Amino acid sequence: MSIISSSKIQQKVKNLLLHLEKSTSSDGTAQPSIVVLSAKASVGGKLVSIIEIAKKAVEKKGGKWWQYSRLCGRIMEMTKEDARGAIGGLTEGWKQNEDLGGEVDHVMSDAGSAKHGDGDRDDDGAFETMGATGRPKSISVLSKDGARKKFRAVPVMSIYISSVAVPELKYAYGEQTNT
Repeated sequence: MSIISSSKIQQKVKNLLLHLEKSTSSDGTAQPSIVVLSAKASVGGKLVSIIEIAKKAVEKKGGKWWQYSRLCGRIMEMTKEDARGAIGGLTEGWKQNEDLGGEVDHVMSDAGSAKHGDGDRDDDGAFETMGATGRPKSISVLSKDGARKKFRAVPVMSIYISSVAVPELKYAYGEQTNT
C-alpha cells in the first residue's frame, strides 16, 4: 500500500486489517499474509500512525503481529517547485560542476549551512557533521532533446507487517513483535 499526503488514515487502517486477516487458498488452507506500506519522508508520520493504530486493533482481538521497517532512497525527478527551493528545510545554491565541462550546475544544500542575516554561520560545537559535506543533493542530466532534468534521492520508508514471523525480513531489517 502506498501512503500519500491525501490518504485517509482510517481507510488505510481498515484496508491493512483486511489484508492481515488470514486468507483462504484454493485448497481451503489458511495462508498468512504480509502487507507492505511505503511512504516518502514527508508523510512518514502518517505511515507510522496507520501502523500503530492497526497493531493496537490486532492486539485487541488477541492477534499477533510482526513488523519489519526499512528506510531507503529512490531517485526521483525534481519538479519546478523543488528546483526553486520549495522543499522544506532546503535552500538553493549554485556550484561549478567540473564533470560537465565546467557548466554551472544547480545544487541543493542543507538549510543548516545557509548563512544567517548577519553573515555569521550558526556553529555549535555540540553537534558533529555526519558524512561528506559539500555533496550535491541533486544532479542535473541533459536529456536527448537538450532539456535539463534534475534528480534527487528521496528518502522512502517501507514497513512490512505480518501475522507470522518472516526470518528473511528479520535478517534484512530487524524485527518488532508483540509476542
